[in-house]
Amino acid sequence: MKSHLLLLLLLLLTHTFTSSQDLYTRAPPSEDDDPAPNNPKSKGMHRKPPTPGASRSSSSSSSNHNPNQSAPPPPPPATKQQNAIEAEMERARLAAEARKREVENEAARLEDQQQEIMRAERRKKREAAFQTELKNMKKTERNEAIKRRKSDKKIIDRLLKSKTHYQTLNLNPKWYEFWKKEGSNVSVKQVKKAYRNLSKRIHPDKNKDVRAEDAFDMLQEANEVLSDAESKKAYDRKLELTKRSNREENLENAQDMAENAFKKTSLFMKLISKLLGPFAPSAFALCALII
Repeated sequence: MKSHLLLLLLLLLTHTFTSSQDLYTRAPPSEDDDPAPNNPKSKGMHRKPPTPGASRSSSSSSSNHNPNQSAPPPPPPATKQQNAIEAEMERARLAAEARKREVENEAARLEDQQQEIMRAERRKKREAAFQTELKNMKKTERNEAIKRRKSDKKIIDRLLKSKTHYQTLNLNPKWYEFWKKEGSNVSVKQVKKAYRNLSKRIHPDKNKDVRAEDAFDMLQEANEVLSDAESKKAYDRKLELTKRSNREENLENAQDMAENAFKKTSLFMKLISKLLGPFAPSAFALCALII
């Protein structure tokens, strides 16, 4: 009997010890551990709700790094008042520029008038001095002086009619050298030589024409520009641009004249055709044969 009780007590203790060891080794799952992936209930039960700050930061970061983010909206269109203000400012600017050009043109015109008055006074003085010299000469000397003055006048006329510095120095191509470009083959040495030769005949002390001083001023200006290599290159470029613009303008004028002539001719032909009726072709053929 006692042996049965001892055996039963031993079995009870053994069962109690094994159950307590199982409870000790099997710890309950913590909140930080991930739930089983196959248990949907555990997924819903153990998921932490996101904080508002984290959601805002994540949304802002995703918006900042989104390459497909649309561009900012365009600015609103200008109102009528802004357009009116801009138009008024543009009109004021154009008016100011026009007034400035008028003032500059007026100043240039007054300066030209002043220069012309000074030249006229200088010519009067030279003419009076020449007439005084003639009175003190003998008849033969007077005739020679008048003849020499006529030849001096021809030189001054040619020089004052020149439009370029090369024409002033008589270095422009001749009429039969039409293929040459003006100033292309002219050296600084040639410019100085031409200036020396012309200054001997155009200097006011040697030339008796009343416009000799004006011509000599033009000669000096041409020599100053063309005797320096750098200024000569700049003048050649400017001269080429001027001639090109003149050619284009002349071509446009010729085209306009041709168009006007064609319009007038076609109008005349239509009028004659209406007047003559069926006899118009014969009349045109007869006119062509006569011409």
